[in-house]
Amino acid sequence: MSAFSPSPRSKPGTGLRVLVVDDDHAAAREVETAVRAIAGEGVELELLASLAPALERLTDGGVDLVLLDLHLPDSTGLETLDRARAADPEVAIVVLASPGDEEDAPRALGRGAQDYLVKARLDSDLLARIVHRAAVRQQLEEDLRALLVLDDLTGLYNRRGFATIGLHLLKAAARDRRPAVLVRLELNELAASDAGPRRDDDRRLFAAAQILRETFRESDVIARLGGGEFAVLLAGDRAAGEAALARLERAVAAYARATGGARAVSLAAGVATYDPELPSPLDDLLELAERRLAEERSP
Repeated sequence: MSAFSPSPRSKPGTGLRVLVVDDDHAAAREVETAVRAIAGEGVELELLASLAPALERLTDGGVDLVLLDLHLPDSTGLETLDRARAADPEVAIVVLASPGDEEDAPRALGRGAQDYLVKARLDSDLLARIVHRAAVRQQLEEDLRALLVLDDLTGLYNRRGFATIGLHLLKAAARDRRPAVLVRLELNELAASDAGPRRDDDRRLFAAAQILRETFRESDVIARLGGGEFAVLLAGDRAAGEAALARLERAVAAYARATGGARAVSLAAGVATYDPELPSPLDDLLELAERRLAEERSP
């Protein structure tokens, strides 16, 4: 059987990321062996024996597929599925059903599970079909979601995507008691109206997006909020934010040198910090960063 291709949720260079949540160690190992036989050595597989650490892992993101036992030491029945879906509504979940779960397993499909598999009848061919169906369906759903959360011009997250992904990052920061920084940026010298030179504006917006991608880390959340407004949410303290802005200033200068100033990009910035001891909603951070941006612009 051929190995699966990476999904959009996986980082470049990785294969399928599978999380097995089952306190029956023998069954979990049997599932692990079967998944590796199906997906090849490229699969990244994690085994957890209870729901609490699984919820933390799902909140962090990056999991493509969950193989989930409904009866765990800290959760039982369809509530287990509900809690897993709440932690990551986008991940594909296949229920691992015990012989006594004949009623719950089919009902799980109506609660958002992709499929179910009875562990007592574990068969590698059947598991291959189930995992394949889950992976294909997840790919289609990811493609549809991408149309809703990505900016058409720049390929960055749009405002909806920034709100969704940013919420996950702030949840993780609050849980781990880590600070975060929100940088709000505005591209200077865009045309004042639709009657202006829109093609030049688009070039500057695209160039600004490329500079932001090259400046910030893959783990940072970068978005175009609309017009010439951008936002970046990154883990770290204010010093990390200032270091990122220094990198951005160098990158903008390098772009100006490379283009001979023909397509100048100028960005104004405002910074707000997230304190996990006094957590603020994402919208409040955006407003604070916008006020700081206005202060930077004022004479």
